Amino acid sequence: MGWASDATVLWRVKMYSEAREETVYALLSSLDTPFAGWQDTSFNVMWRYQDNLQALNGSMKWQEDYLAFNLLADYMFKANEFYGELSALVNSTIPTLPRAAAIARHRAVWKKSADTLLSFQYNDEGKLMINSSWNLERGEKENNITGRVTLVTPFQGYTSGFLRTEFVLGHKRDIKGITYLDLEEKVVKIYVDGHMRRITNCMLVVNVTSPASEMSRMAARFGFVERDRHLVAMVVTPNSTTGIEILLKLVTMQDFHVFGHIALPIQYLNRAMITAKRAPQELDFRVGWSEMDFGFTGIWQWRSALDFVYVYKLYTPLDGFEENGLVLKNVFGVNTGGGLDTELSMRLSKHKFGIAMLLVDKGKGLLDVIKDHFQHKPSDPDMFVENFDTTANVVLDTLYYPTITFHAHMMKFVGPDEEDILEVNATLHLPNKTPIILTDVFVLETYAEMRNTLNLITPFQAIKELKSVYTVDITIGQKFNVTCVALLYNGTYWHEISYKILYEHESGEDDAYQSYLASVGIATPLAVLPGLEARVSARLEDALWKMAADISMPSFTVNALARLEVRK
Repeated sequence: MGWASDATVLWRVKMYSEAREETVYALLSSLDTPFAGWQDTSFNVMWRYQDNLQALNGSMKWQEDYLAFNLLADYMFKANEFYGELSALVNSTIPTLPRAAAIARHRAVWKKSADTLLSFQYNDEGKLMINSSWNLERGEKENNITGRVTLVTPFQGYTSGFLRTEFVLGHKRDIKGITYLDLEEKVVKIYVDGHMRRITNCMLVVNVTSPASEMSRMAARFGFVERDRHLVAMVVTPNSTTGIEILLKLVTMQDFHVFGHIALPIQYLNRAMITAKRAPQELDFRVGWSEMDFGFTGIWQWRSALDFVYVYKLYTPLDGFEENGLVLKNVFGVNTGGGLDTELSMRLSKHKFGIAMLLVDKGKGLLDVIKDHFQHKPSDPDMFVENFDTTANVVLDTLYYPTITFHAHMMKFVGPDEEDILEVNATLHLPNKTPIILTDVFVLETYAEMRNTLNLITPFQAIKELKSVYTVDITIGQKFNVTCVALLYNGTYWHEISYKILYEHESGEDDAYQSYLASVGIATPLAVLPGLEARVSARLEDALWKMAADISMPSFTVNALARLEVRK
């Protein structure tokens, strides 16, 4: 329709359908007018389906603005498998209707695996995603359950997270497992061990380690074993103990164990304890109230030169003589769950001298890995170190210096992308000072690609906090890239100490050209050398060399260019 040479309204409409592998219905329309804001307008919509797949696409356009949307739904049922997916996408230039995308996908294989993805993207900066994968492996004597969950959010403090859990369920209702939670480099580990055979025969032990100082280590025990007349419900943290425990195990007059312990958050009942134990090579008779104990303990056991225990202790309510005794022990192997428990100490009145070390393994431990290495036992060729999980505790006492304690958790495992991860969390408690806390994570993707992340907190003014990231990325004959960035906090300011070394070599097809690049970057808190950037590049093409060199500091910059033609 038109009424002048430049005044025309044109409306095009096309509708069609197809029925091939999938059925399609579409409506395409466009409108051209001379009116302001409506010169170029279009509206399109398409619906397609195939089996259980349904999809709806649409778009609108007017001048410089547009709106597009996409909806999809699909599902599949099989005898032992289900798959379902829902997705929605909106893209527009309307300020009040920003770009957004959402997807929900789930696949489940009955009694084998389940994978779920939930994702929502809001503009470019807002992304929320949960991706989980769970597997069940059935065996003759036990079932293994493994799960991985990855979290990405736009919320501060929760931008990234990773959870890995492994549980072993025995056919006799035994349960053993570990849960690893990494939330922005704040690692929480939960260990579970026990059995749930019936209501009168159950016991569950839970140990939790976290970066929070008040909850750095927490242990909980819950259970009831009728055969031993054992009832326990106890929670122990670094600052408190709460719960109740009763044990009445009577075998003979020469072999019995009677124990009672109650700890409540009440002023006059925060601790009450009584124990009477008689066993071969062991005696323990004590009574405790609040912080006082009265009684004696004696253990004299010898199995071998690497497995012996001698403990003689006397407890009194007298001020300054609460605990006195001698400890000499070294227990290695099966009696410590595969770890090591060694101590040499003696105590009289308030004076104590000695050292105690305890290594506890969860599965294969560090000592087992070291022993296998020296005995040249075969290992997995794809791993640089076998997986292990070891907790270490060291206590050092001198006659005149207060007690020093050290706690560390060392773990080697395989990450979600099949990379090897070595993690160390350590805490050193010095007298009259806040603890020194170390967290180190080493990730080995390949032998030429690795990174190390270190966090250190100390009570010293010069180094209140230290954060560093070290990366290595090497491609033989092509690239050598090493970077190290460290941030040092002295209680007032953050200082950066870093360096970067880069070398790259590139060849064109059929050696049409050769390109070389080398650079070095340094940053320090020193006034004489706050920063330095040096870069050298060279390119050979035919017989012509093109070279450049740059040196830059905050106060000056030097640039040099050169060309060299080589003729035979």
